[in-house]
Amino acid sequence: MLLRGDREVIRSLFLALIAVQIPAELCAQDWNGRVAEAQRLFDAGQYAAGEKIMRLALRQAEEMSPAGLEEVAASLTNLAEFVRAQKRYSEAEQLIQRALVLTEKLFGADDPAFAAVLSGKAAIETDRGRHAAAASLYERCVRIDEASLGLSDPIVARDLNNLAAAYASLGRAAEAEPLARRALRITEETLGSGDPKVATCLRSLALIRVAQSDPEEARRLLERAAGILRDTLGTAHPESRTVQQVLAGLSPPDPVASLEKAVRAKPHDTSLRFRLGVAYDEKKRYVEARQAFEAVVAREPGRREAWEYLALIYESEQDNTKAEAAYRKALAGAQTDWPSLNYGIFLSKQHRDAEAIEWLGKAAQLAPQSGKVQYELGRVLLQRDEPAKAKETLLRAARLAPDIARIYYFLGQAHQRLGEPDLATKAFARFRELETSGPR
Repeated sequence: MLLRGDREVIRSLFLALIAVQIPAELCAQDWNGRVAEAQRLFDAGQYAAGEKIMRLALRQAEEMSPAGLEEVAASLTNLAEFVRAQKRYSEAEQLIQRALVLTEKLFGADDPAFAAVLSGKAAIETDRGRHAAAASLYERCVRIDEASLGLSDPIVARDLNNLAAAYASLGRAAEAEPLARRALRITEETLGSGDPKVATCLRSLALIRVAQSDPEEARRLLERAAGILRDTLGTAHPESRTVQQVLAGLSPPDPVASLEKAVRAKPHDTSLRFRLGVAYDEKKRYVEARQAFEAVVAREPGRREAWEYLALIYESEQDNTKAEAAYRKALAGAQTDWPSLNYGIFLSKQHRDAEAIEWLGKAAQLAPQSGKVQYELGRVLLQRDEPAKAKETLLRAARLAPDIARIYYFLGQAHQRLGEPDLATKAFARFRELETSGPR
């Protein structure tokens, strides 16, 4: 019957009691048929429709009494689960309490049948936010089922998973994790890796890993759970939607953490280490980025793009000697404008304008449509006091990249030096306009 991990915790009393046989004279065939139909509706998430069928099964079981008391207990247990799924917790508590009293009378308080109903009561406690009470009940379920069924039964796995979820809700993630992993292992070994109950265990473990600040593993666990549920219950099932909602609520994957793990697994893979350096650089973790790129070029000295990153980092650290050496490595055989552009900017900061113009000119040859390159070249020409060439170059930059504000600042200066005050005024006005509203 009904087994749902932390959201689907009740196993049918009828199925939990393997030895129970229903006499033919009790019309068990009809009762079983109703229970099976209710189960189908529960799996489809049609709780209201399933509840109606389950109430008919309960009525039939009560008409069988006293011979049908086992069926009454099973019907009450499963009906409580349908009601709980519709968030009518007070009514569910009343039903499960009746089932507990009857089950204890029939089988005793140390029987797996009683533990199955007790698990239903714990689920209701969980839904009402009473996690300490739920944990206490689940602990009792584990003791009963381990003693009766052994340590590797799927029902024990259910109990362990539910107990782990209760501990996690109490902030006891360190205690919850080994229970959740054990529950997952047992469920996979006994039911197969594609069973929906495996997805339930995966979801519980994922939530624990979130609490332990490991969203990367949590995401992997949830993605696997989503795949199992998609293939077995469909994407429209409430469980599938719940897993997708949890997935959506996770923070985006951290590329740094993933790459760090990959590099630990393959420490000599320079491509992975280069990507890690780039990720560090994007996060502004420049010391770690430098260390990653230095490790790359130590193993692969001809890796020009790593040298380019290193040159920029050394420059930011004001180690100009290392920066220039790295730029020279990056420039060897470069086919893009970036090394020449960055090296030209580096040289201009040191007032080595003639060299800067040479390298910026090479960048312009490689990227003739780059407004950025034309801007930097025009700026250095003006710095070298060549206003006519600067004006021509900056006008070209303005055509290629009309929204870069500082083009117009230097263009205005070039007009001033050339005795063109009206044009200078227009250029400075455009600079102020863009400075307050657009890219700089």
